[in-house]
Amino acid sequence: MPHFDHLAFAFTEPPATAPAHVVRRTLQTHGVNPRVRLAPSSRGSQLLIFGDVHDRENTMMRAPLPFLDHTIMLERHNEINNRFLFQHEICAALSIEDYPLEHWNRDHIIHCVAPFANPHYIDPICLSGMDYSAVITVVKAEQLADIPHHVNFKNHDSFGSVGRVYVVHVKDIDGPDSDSDPDSDGDSDGELDGGESVSLNADSPNPSPPPASHNSLTPPNNTTPSFLQQRPSGAPSVQAAPLLHRPTAVQVLLTPG
Repeated sequence: MPHFDHLAFAFTEPPATAPAHVVRRTLQTHGVNPRVRLAPSSRGSQLLIFGDVHDRENTMMRAPLPFLDHTIMLERHNEINNRFLFQHEICAALSIEDYPLEHWNRDHIIHCVAPFANPHYIDPICLSGMDYSAVITVVKAEQLADIPHHVNFKNHDSFGSVGRVYVVHVKDIDGPDSDSDPDSDGDSDGELDGGESVSLNADSPNPSPPPASHNSLTPPNNTTPSFLQQRPSGAPSVQAAPLLHRPTAVQVLLTPG
């Protein structure tokens, strides 16, 4: 929420034919001409996007603002009547299995848990592109009953899938609820029993989908595996063939080159 503390709504009484012009002229003449940008809004006459919180608060102190036959009233964006308060009571580590690969990225992981809990952390292995067994994430919720057993995923091509949600660990949140802003830095609330975690910040990398396999079980003749082509000079290498039957003995040979 601190990232949005420069916003406010403007209400024009009585309504004006050109509300943007009236609001702007009012701010210029009676609102000490703050740094502000106007945008259409479903609430009030205009959304006011101030340069910073100080510009907003200096203007709020002068409201309501009269202009000709109109009066401009201002309302902070977090004080409107569709807001409500709630309290996070638990912090839970979830394992989401059968997670669809086309949704396996940071933004979609956040969106899939947001309807029932506040996403707080994602296990870094899930964003490494190396492990696609399950999505491990830590969320904050009002109560354990809010966490469903399944999550539905619907794609644009009319195909969907169902992910299974398992609660790995739960702990009660004692004292005032800390900030669960996904863009905040990591803290101890993101770890359960000392486990490593990663903050949901904007720099978290999204893994690429698993690469398509074009190789058969047995490499074709005269083909050098890519890991041998890219090895550093002088480094030892290991080449293995798939086991088609249980061996009676195993022999390892080390050869130069």
